[in-house]
Amino acid sequence: MPRDGSGGYLPPQNSWNPAINGAQALPNDWQAILNDLAAAMQASLAADGQTPVTGIMNFQNNRISNVGAPIGAGDVLRWEQMIKGPDIPSAATISVPIEGQLFDVTGTTTITTINDRFPGRMVFLRFTDALTLTSSTGLYLPGGKDITTRSGDIGIFVNHASGAWSCVAYSGAHDVQAASLNGGPLAGLRNRIINGAFQINQRGYASGAATTAGQYTLDRWKVTGTGGITFSTTSGKTTVTIPSGQTLQQVIEGLNLPAGDYVLSWEGTAQGRIDGGSYGASGSVTVTLAGGANSTIEFNAGTLANVQLEPGTIATAYEARPIPLETMFGQRYYESGFIVLETYGTANQSLSSYIKFATVKRVSPSMAVTDNGSAYTTGSFSGISPNSEGCRVKGTKDGSSGAFLMSVRWTAASEL
Repeated sequence: MPRDGSGGYLPPQNSWNPAINGAQALPNDWQAILNDLAAAMQASLAADGQTPVTGIMNFQNNRISNVGAPIGAGDVLRWEQMIKGPDIPSAATISVPIEGQLFDVTGTTTITTINDRFPGRMVFLRFTDALTLTSSTGLYLPGGKDITTRSGDIGIFVNHASGAWSCVAYSGAHDVQAASLNGGPLAGLRNRIINGAFQINQRGYASGAATTAGQYTLDRWKVTGTGGITFSTTSGKTTVTIPSGQTLQQVIEGLNLPAGDYVLSWEGTAQGRIDGGSYGASGSVTVTLAGGANSTIEFNAGTLANVQLEPGTIATAYEARPIPLETMFGQRYYESGFIVLETYGTANQSLSSYIKFATVKRVSPSMAVTDNGSAYTTGSFSGISPNSEGCRVKGTKDGSSGAFLMSVRWTAASEL
């Protein structure tokens, strides 16, 4: 008969069971008991592992001990897989043991790959020294950027496909590289380009107007040849078209460029480059700058919009700054305005007024003053003694007495 609910076995009752002194034991009953015993033994677990388990095993809080290390699908886990494993010496290719969850990686040798284990294997690697992790198709690091470890750093690595591991998390004092925050800029004032959206036009440059080499068009952007550029605005977005044979440049002041990695990004078909390097046609170019020196951003023929140069190696979403703030940034290099000189007095009378610039200029600017459609303009005027904060405008009344009114247009340029 089968085992009872507690796993106990009782042989079937017949002429052999229970045995009665003097009673005849029949051959068929003897065979029935043997058959039942054989069936019960076949339903029990064999020490050599040949018998499959057909039900739930209840260990009643007892342990299974001395289990072998798993080698494939369906093998039971061991305690050793959940604890700290042996140290792993650093090497170009390191091997992660099949058991253990946390491993100390020792030494300073650059690591480029991890030996394959099986997809789904996840381990924690703690680095005890400074070494370089090289990003590759077999060892993918966050942002595709190499990592220089520091003592105590911990990374989580997953064997996500055959022959390929990924670092899915890394703790340590390192920069975070990300493309956006909820689809927008990560933070304000990252962009080192001024007027990257081509919306500020203090000079009043007309789309398609002829230019000379080195002429500024839209704020902070100058051309290198003749032919000009065209621009148009649709749904609040301005796109510039650079004709064949022309390039468009912006020189960025070195004070705004600390040493480090930078990425230039843009929209459109134009190709961009930094400091005369190779043109990039993919919409982004990276460069490492020594810091403190002016850098020239340049684009060749094609369409261009939303230009951005920012720290790091990953291009983030374009930073659209408020127009008043963008204008103020541009006024460090160029500003225009007008001032009225007015008096009522004697002939040839001198008068002057002081212009206070909206923004302190990079250096004392080059000034230009012109008539702005004045009344009583037979006198003369000029800009004198400019400095980075402002300039005095002087006028001389004509040869008659009476009213004198002069509107003077002025520009102050301190471009790079």
